[in-house]
Amino acid sequence: MFRIGLIGGECSHAEYFAYYFNQKNSRGEYNFPNYRVTAISGHYKKENTEIAERFGLKSVYDDPADMLGKIDAVMVTARDGKYHYEFVEPFLKKGVPSFVNKPITTDYAQAKKLVKLAKDNNALLCGGSTLKYSEHVLDFAKIVRENRSSVFGAQIVTPVHTNCEYSGFWFYASHLVEVCLTIFGKGIKSLYASNVNGNVSVIFDYEGFSVVGQYANECIDCYQMTLILADKNVVKPVDDGASLNVGCEKFIEMIEKKKMEESYDDLIFPVFVIEKIIESYSTGKKIIIGE
Repeated sequence: MFRIGLIGGECSHAEYFAYYFNQKNSRGEYNFPNYRVTAISGHYKKENTEIAERFGLKSVYDDPADMLGKIDAVMVTARDGKYHYEFVEPFLKKGVPSFVNKPITTDYAQAKKLVKLAKDNNALLCGGSTLKYSEHVLDFAKIVRENRSSVFGAQIVTPVHTNCEYSGFWFYASHLVEVCLTIFGKGIKSLYASNVNGNVSVIFDYEGFSVVGQYANECIDCYQMTLILADKNVVKPVDDGASLNVGCEKFIEMIEKKKMEESYDDLIFPVFVIEKIIESYSTGKKIIIGE
């Protein structure tokens, strides 16, 4: 049996992943019969213990590093991204396949350090926002690939919790950025952001068009995309309801094929973009990203 450890039981994703791997689906089958979540750790012992009891996890550890040697892969689901590096560090040092939830980190310099650690130890790594796997997002990406010259612009709306206790804006910021990068690519020329009462608006300038990102503060269900083409507008919700499932599938695929779908650098690029958004709305300046 392949053993998975979770770090961060306070996050709903930890509960979801434990359910996905440890409970039978509607067909009466395990999604991945040879994989189980067997251990959990993190800062919130009460929540960790509750998940262990609900889903049959064998062990609850105070120190995540104590899971070393007792699990075969780790999923860091802790809500506050400022702890992601310290949580995953001991596992990357041992080459343990790792999933790190959004945001990968809350500091780009630290994200680069994390990637170097993974590279140096040949550790497989994936994670970030699973909304990049949404069928609706991938549909938009296909439309853009096939009609790039006809793209006039776009709008992406997602929630944010600007002043939340889990590193504020960082907590939900990855969703919008990773959706944007999945659809339109990394070729952002510049960006400008403003923050009005916690609602953050961002203009991402690409070659030939701009994408408007709207972070709606405390608006839990605001997930919407509009693509403006020369001859029509296409409107879709961001989430198709299955992206967390696909995130699990991608994690297992990476482990079994021993190959990462995204490069290390692509995984942390959203952290760079989020830093630039914060810099822009904090200074009131337009930020040049690339030439």
